[in-house]
Amino acid sequence: MEIVKKNIISIICGVVALAAVAVAFTMLTTKQGELQKQLDGRKQVYDQLNGLLTKPRQLPVIDPDKPEPKALTKFPNEKTIQAGGLLTKGVAEEAAKMVKAAVDLNRHTLLVPLSIPEPSSTAGYVFREEYLKYFPQPSGGGGGGPGGGPPTAALNNSRFAAELHAGMPPTAEDLRAKGEELKQTIRLKRLITVGGTATNQAVVDAEVAEETRKLPDKMRAAVADNSKVYINPTTFTGWPTILAQPGQPDPVDIFGAQLMLWIQEDVIAAVNDANNGSKTIRDAVVKHLKSVVINPNPVLPPGATAPGTDADAEIKKEPAVSPTGRVSNGMYDVYHVTIEADVDAARLPIFLRAIGQNRFMTPWYADVKSVDNAMELGAGHDYGTTPMVNVKAECEVLYLRQWCRPLMPKKVRERLGLPAEEPAPPPPAPGDATATPAADGTTPATAPAATPAATPAAAPAAP
Repeated sequence: MEIVKKNIISIICGVVALAAVAVAFTMLTTKQGELQKQLDGRKQVYDQLNGLLTKPRQLPVIDPDKPEPKALTKFPNEKTIQAGGLLTKGVAEEAAKMVKAAVDLNRHTLLVPLSIPEPSSTAGYVFREEYLKYFPQPSGGGGGGPGGGPPTAALNNSRFAAELHAGMPPTAEDLRAKGEELKQTIRLKRLITVGGTATNQAVVDAEVAEETRKLPDKMRAAVADNSKVYINPTTFTGWPTILAQPGQPDPVDIFGAQLMLWIQEDVIAAVNDANNGSKTIRDAVVKHLKSVVINPNPVLPPGATAPGTDADAEIKKEPAVSPTGRVSNGMYDVYHVTIEADVDAARLPIFLRAIGQNRFMTPWYADVKSVDNAMELGAGHDYGTTPMVNVKAECEVLYLRQWCRPLMPKKVRERLGLPAEEPAPPPPAPGDATATPAADGTTPATAPAATPAATPAAAPAAP
C-alpha cells in the first residue's frame, strides 16, 4: 500500500495512457475502414473514367458492302456523337425503305378481293367462278371446253394460256374435226353438179385428200407461229376441292388455291421474262413448259411441327432441307416447286436467271438432259433447229408474312402456330405510306376512299 501511495500519480498516468492507447486503436481502426472505403470508391470511379477515356471506339457501319467497322481515332465529342447519330438514323431509314421495297416486290394481290381470310356471302362463289377460268372444265363428257369446242380450244382459251401466249399441238380429235370442216368447205366451193350428179367428183376428192394430208403440218405450224411456248393439259394443277365441288368454298381451300395460283403466276412471269422479245415458239428461250408441280405445305425445320412466329428471331439455316438451308420462320414461309421445261440449250442460263429475277424464287437444283428435236416434232412440237435440253428445276419461293399473314384463315394460322386472330395494327401516322396492307393488296395510302369492307376485319362474316 505504501508503494501505491508513493506512486499514485504514476499509476494514474499509466492507466490514462493505456486507456488512451485503447481508445486511439479503436478509433483509428474505424477511421481506417472509412478511409479505405472512400479510397476504393474513388478508385472505381477512376477506373470507369479511365476506361471511358481509353476504350477502343469504332465508327458506325453504314456500308453493307463493307461490314468491317473502322476505328475512331479521337475521343467522341458532342459533334462526333451527333454525326454518328445522324449516320445511324440514316441507316435505319434506309433499312426501313429496303424492307418496304422487299414487301412491295413480294406482295401478291387476291384473285377476288375479300375472298380470304373470311369470305363475304358472295366472295367465295365469285372466287370459284374466276378460278375455274384458269382450268376450263370439259362439258358434255366429250372433252370440250365451256364453249363445247375441241380439247385444245378449251386449253388455249384458258387464262394460263393467255398470260403465257401459249399453244398446244393439235390432237387427233382436233385433226379429225378440222379435216371434216375442210372437206365440207372444199366440196361446197369446188364440187360442180349437173342434174344432181357431180361432174368433177374425182378432182374434188383428190383435192380433199391432198389438203387433208397437209393439214397436220399446217395446224402444227400455225401453233408454232402464233404462240411463244407450248403447254400441256397437265402443265398446271388446280386445287381439287374447288375444281370438283360446287358452291361456296371453305376459306382454307380458297387460301390453298390462291397460294398455288400465286406460285403458278410467278412461274408464268419467269417464262414470259425469258421469252421477252420472241415472236414464235421457234425463236423462244422456253419452248415447252411441261409441268409446274407445287407442294402447298410450307417447308419446316427437320422434326418441327410448325415454323417460328417471331419475325425478329435469328434465322437458322437447315442444309439438310435444301442447298439454301431456308425453312419457314417468323419472317417468311418457304414453298418448294418443281418446274420442267424444254429450253434452248444455249440460253438455259437466261431461263434460270429469269426464275429469280424480281421475285423471291430461287432454283437450287437443276437436272438437265438433251432433247431429240425430231422426236418432239413427231409429237407435234416444232422447236426449230436449235439444240434443246430438258430441265427439271427444283425451286423455292418465299412469301413474307408481313403481307401474307393478314390473309391467312384462322385454321391456317393455327397450323402455323400463329395467334388465331390477327392483332389490330396501330393507327398509321398521317401520310404514312407503309401502313398495313388491306386484304385486296392495297394500302390505306394508295387504296381508294375507305369503305366499310376495306379490310378483312370489316368484311361481312361468312354465312
